[in-house]
Amino acid sequence: MLESVSKEICETVFFASGQANRITEGILNRFDVKPDFPWDEKTYQSYGVFRHENNRKWFALIMNVKRKTLLKNQDNTPIDIINVKSDTLEENVRQYAESIFPGYHMNHKTWISIILDDSLDDETVMSFVKQSYALTGMNPRCPPGQTG
Repeated sequence: MLESVSKEICETVFFASGQANRITEGILNRFDVKPDFPWDEKTYQSYGVFRHENNRKWFALIMNVKRKTLLKNQDNTPIDIINVKSDTLEENVRQYAESIFPGYHMNHKTWISIILDDSLDDETVMSFVKQSYALTGMNPRCPPGQTG
């Protein structure tokens, strides 16, 4: 009985912040992709990877890290972030200096980390996800403009 009640009133959430869960829902609705959680180590078990179905390349990664990881200070407050590929890294970091940083644990030249604390609206974050999806979806063996 309790199980049936919980199914009626509870919803599954993957991440700590409301914004991370809304972005996850947006990714599911837009690209039909759910996160997978590939790490066994306890520290990383909650890190969700979003991959292309056809080539298994990542286009987004949501993690819960300490604020000091990005801000380079002593703030141990946990925050959700999303890493996405970007072809306008320097412009994004300048324009959104409080919310976007060079990619944490990724190539700092091609990936950005976005803090998911509602400082950027969901539409803006999803625009970065869409760009990342496009940048990572190409088959590297095919010339631009062709698919394989």
